[in-house]
Amino acid sequence: MLSDPWMTVVPKPQPDMISPGGAMVYHLIHVPGGALSRVVVQPGMVSTGGRLEGIEDTFFILSGTGQIWRCESNGPVLREETVALRPGVTVTIPSGVAFQYRSHPEEPLVFLEIVAPGWSLERRLPSEHRSWVPTYGKASTDATPDRDPSHVACQSAGEASWETTHLDALVPTRRLDGFDVRGIADSYKGLTLRHLVLAAGNVSASRARQDRHEIWIVLNGVGTIWRESGRTPNVTGDAHAQQLTREVTVDVPAGVKAQFAAGPSAALEMLMMSVRG
Repeated sequence: MLSDPWMTVVPKPQPDMISPGGAMVYHLIHVPGGALSRVVVQPGMVSTGGRLEGIEDTFFILSGTGQIWRCESNGPVLREETVALRPGVTVTIPSGVAFQYRSHPEEPLVFLEIVAPGWSLERRLPSEHRSWVPTYGKASTDATPDRDPSHVACQSAGEASWETTHLDALVPTRRLDGFDVRGIADSYKGLTLRHLVLAAGNVSASRARQDRHEIWIVLNGVGTIWRESGRTPNVTGDAHAQQLTREVTVDVPAGVKAQFAAGPSAALEMLMMSVRG
């Protein structure tokens, strides 16, 4: 008997690893072309400085507040920018950009990390530039971390390669399947990131993408997903149904037909990462 060609991941009690920056990382679903993880930064923690090589990172903030610093070199000129992190903010970290992040001392900073075309420890390198003195994974009550002695004065971001997106500034559009969608990011090598909402009590149209592999994570609400593949027999009832609650992650491989239903009392809010199938 063939197993289902899709995956379901429920919230994990323990992290899978500690990132090079010092945060707790919970792996969700990793596929060729992209990796989705949940990251928790302890209150008051300042990450080590890093730089990516050949991969691109995107953070979607779930809860907590903090800051991210990004800096890139354009010949002799350094461009830098520090932006506030809060729920609904998305930031990208292109290959070659130095970065560092920190959380507010009163609460953890939690975000989804999307890496394209996939995570590799060897591609996260130390950076010669950084903004703050890191705490090396330890929590701190210091609301104003020390400026790192290696920090040099840089120009404003200008035409920097990174992006910052605020979810509440994006106008949703209605898809043919019934979801209201906001386009958040189009990333490295064809990865896209979308925010989708299905109104309470609604059922989406059934659809299959022949050329894209999708990963969905529930941000708020409850619901159900039905998945059906051509390599499994047609069934009736709920044989391929999966209940959706907060932070449950599911994938829909290319060619798999999927349909969603939102619970009766609240909208089903999800984030969807899509890569070429």
